[in-house]
Amino acid sequence: MKLTTRSRYGLRAMVYIAAHQTEETPVALSRIAEALALSEPYLEQLLRLLKKDQFVTSTRGVKGGYVLSRPAEEITVLDLLNTLEGEFWLSDCAVAGDCPGGFSNCPTRLVIHRMNRAIYDSISHLTLADMEQTWNAV
Repeated sequence: MKLTTRSRYGLRAMVYIAAHQTEETPVALSRIAEALALSEPYLEQLLRLLKKDQFVTSTRGVKGGYVLSRPAEEITVLDLLNTLEGEFWLSDCAVAGDCPGGFSNCPTRLVIHRMNRAIYDSISHLTLADMEQTWNAV
C-alpha cells in the first residue's frame, strides 16, 4: 500500500495547523503552503475536503485561516485518511464477499485480512496529537 500525495500532504497540513494555530489567530493558507512547499490551490482543495468532514474550520479575511474543529487528540489518522482517500484496502478481497479472482477459497485472503487489520488497528489509535508530538521532537 502506498499513500498518495493527497494523503501525505493532507496529513502534513493538519499537523502544521495543529502545531501553529492559536485561539486568536488561525493559520493562513499562504503560511501553510509556504511551510510545506505546496501550491495554494492544491492545498485549498485538500483543506476543503477536510473542512467538509469537519476536521477544520476556516475564517475569511486578512486575519483568516484554518483551525482544527476539535482537539488533535480526538482526530485519528484513520479518519483523516478516510476523508482524503476514501476507505482504503490492500486488495478488493478484503471487503468483497467473494474473491475477485473467482476462487471460492483464495489462499492469500487470510494474509490480506491480517495485513488490513494490522494497518487499521495501528492508524485507528494514532491521533493528530501523536503526529504533532513526533514532528515537534524532530
